[in-house]
Amino acid sequence: MTTPINKTHINCHIFGMYANFRLNIIQNEPIFYMTTISAHHAIGSLAGAARQGHCPDELLKKAGINPRLAALPSARVNDNQMTLLVQLIWKLLGDEFMGFTETPCKPGACRT
Repeated sequence: MTTPINKTHINCHIFGMYANFRLNIIQNEPIFYMTTISAHHAIGSLAGAARQGHCPDELLKKAGINPRLAALPSARVNDNQMTLLVQLIWKLLGDEFMGFTETPCKPGACRT
């Protein structure tokens, strides 16, 4: 295994997400660390479930997100928390559109 001589740290801001990764100069492969997303997007994803009577704070807690911290303007959640939150909402509502449309989208309908 070759040890890289130089590593470059790169911070990217893409579509509201921060990706922090190191680029291995010798192998030219990114090594990803933790991507974070504005908690605004996590809070926004709960609207459909809340309209159907589900408790947003309980969903946040199940995804490992502190509801009080998520309410702060500069709060961020990591990619695993956001993924889990979306999956919880999909399962709870049986709707891949997460309650944002009149007609639910059956689980698995968006599979490629």
